[in-house]
Amino acid sequence: MTNSTDDFETIWVEISNNKDKIMLGVVYRHPNRNFLAFQDELFSTSNKLSSCNCPCYILGDFNIDLLKINSNSSVAYFNNFTNCYGIHCLINKPTRITDHSSTLLDHLYINESRITTHSVICIWDVSDHYPIFCIIPSTKSYLKCKKLYVGDTTLFETEAFLDELQRNMETLQMQDLT
Repeated sequence: MTNSTDDFETIWVEISNNKDKIMLGVVYRHPNRNFLAFQDELFSTSNKLSSCNCPCYILGDFNIDLLKINSNSSVAYFNNFTNCYGIHCLINKPTRITDHSSTLLDHLYINESRITTHSVICIWDVSDHYPIFCIIPSTKSYLKCKKLYVGDTTLFETEAFLDELQRNMETLQMQDLT
C-alpha cells in the first residue's frame, strides 16, 4: 500500500512467515504542508491496520515536533490520536539539532506494548536529521515479503552515499534510548 500527495508520502510493507506478520510503514510529511490532510490519511490507515491484529511499526520524518506537545495544539491533538490508537512513540529526544533549535521530527511508533524494543538515535551528521532505528528481538524467522513497494531512487547516488558512510563510520555515536 502506498500513498503519495503534495503533502506527504507513505510506503507500507507486510512482512510475514507462514503464520505471523508484521506491518511496516515509512512516512514522510513535507514540512509546512497541509497537516490536517496528513493526519486524516494517517487516521484512516490506522483504522485499517487495527484490524490486522499484528505488530505495526510506523517510522519516518513526520515534520511534527513532538517536543512542542505542551505549546502547540496540533501536536497535542496528534499525540492524543496516537495514544487513542495504542500507538506508542519510541523516540523521545531530539532528532534534528541545529545551532538555534532542537526538534523531534523523526518518529518511530509501535502498536504492540508487549514487545521489548531497543530504540536508538545515531548522533551522526549524514543528513540534517539523525538516523533512528529500533532493534526488535524475535525468535521467528520472517522469510519472505508478501508485498514490497519501492520509491523512486533515480536521483540516489549509491557510490557517494557509500563513500560518505565509510568516512563517517569512525565518528558514529549512538544515543541509547532504553
